[in-house]
Amino acid sequence: MPHRKLSDAFAEGALVDARTYFWDRQLAGFGLRVGAKPRRGAPRRRVWVFRYRLAGARRKREVRLGLYPGLSAEMARERALGLSLQVARGQDPFCEQSRPVPSKVFTVRDLWEHFAKFHLPKLSPKTAKGYEHMAKGHVLNAEYGLGAVPVDSVTRREVQDLIDTISEQSNRKGIRKIGQAKKVKGFVSALMNYAVAEELRDAGLRSPLAGVRVDTRRRDWELDRVEAIGHTFEPDEVDRVWDAFERTDVFQTAVDALRLIALTGVRSDEARSLTWDSVVTTGDFPHIRLRRHKTDKKVPIKEVPLCLSALEVLARQQKGLGSSPVFPSPVDAGKPVGDLWTPWSKIRKIAGVPRARVHDLRGLAACQLLEEGWSEAQIQAFMGWDSPSMVRRYISASKAMKRAGAKVLDLGERRRVAAPV
Repeated sequence: MPHRKLSDAFAEGALVDARTYFWDRQLAGFGLRVGAKPRRGAPRRRVWVFRYRLAGARRKREVRLGLYPGLSAEMARERALGLSLQVARGQDPFCEQSRPVPSKVFTVRDLWEHFAKFHLPKLSPKTAKGYEHMAKGHVLNAEYGLGAVPVDSVTRREVQDLIDTISEQSNRKGIRKIGQAKKVKGFVSALMNYAVAEELRDAGLRSPLAGVRVDTRRRDWELDRVEAIGHTFEPDEVDRVWDAFERTDVFQTAVDALRLIALTGVRSDEARSLTWDSVVTTGDFPHIRLRRHKTDKKVPIKEVPLCLSALEVLARQQKGLGSSPVFPSPVDAGKPVGDLWTPWSKIRKIAGVPRARVHDLRGLAACQLLEEGWSEAQIQAFMGWDSPSMVRRYISASKAMKRAGAKVLDLGERRRVAAPV
């Protein structure tokens, strides 16, 4: 390990390919730790350190003094000299440094308040609402949260304990909240990245999310309670759903919004809050123009084609001004319809699909295209989905398709056995 006079000029020019320590030749134990070459243009870490060994101890300890250039060489040398005097008196600087600082520190709770004030308004309303729920319910929880932890002191162990606590909680059906734990992990990662970007956390510190894992393996006692998320409509169920639409004589505005979801594959929020200035019915390509759910898309507007049945649904609505809702609330015509769940609960009860969700109607249009022989690429292009994985997410093999496949395998096996030797 090289020894030399440590200064600001030396720290500025200390560029190495691997992690290296440089020690001062005047003050024993005072050193500069230079990190390896960073990736993706991240700043190179240069940390002033002080290494010492107490009388009778077998191992040396290392105290982090601060980052260069935030801490100059002279200031770091003064701190190291003070720690050296403590060691000479038999005191342990590491334990002294670990004591809580009585002055005000910037905690995770303060970080959330800063995040909610300046960054949360930039996000979509749905994402902002989810972040608020996770912050108040988990991250700032008085029992197991991180609210009182200083932002610079958040460790991987503390984040892992938070995630483990959430994943071991159970919902009303007695199933562990693995999905919620994954969401909270992503939210904590967004908080820490925001803190680094706004210089509220030391950029040279290791991310507390590195190595954090969510235990996704289901316990034996959970297996009988876990139900498949989503519903794949069988061919006969599709006919029953459309028949139930006609038999529902209440909530007609909301029912028409549900029809539009099934005919176009748009999200429930997109159908519910659709305005007339987003509807194009003239020309040879009738469609609706929707802002993409993620705000960082290269093409922020997507065009959803309208079939004749969808045009009939829109024609039944009373057309208003450009910004007025297509499906207005029965209470206030200036606001969109607020409840799609109540009419859908009646429709699915009539159709005999009690476990189907409103969101499953998005896949109904794709399922009908699949039955007509369309490929996944064609369905992806028509629905405006970004990747083929979206097709597989909303379309899965129905029971009828699986039964037909079993018959094909059975017929092939019978032919092989009956073939002459």
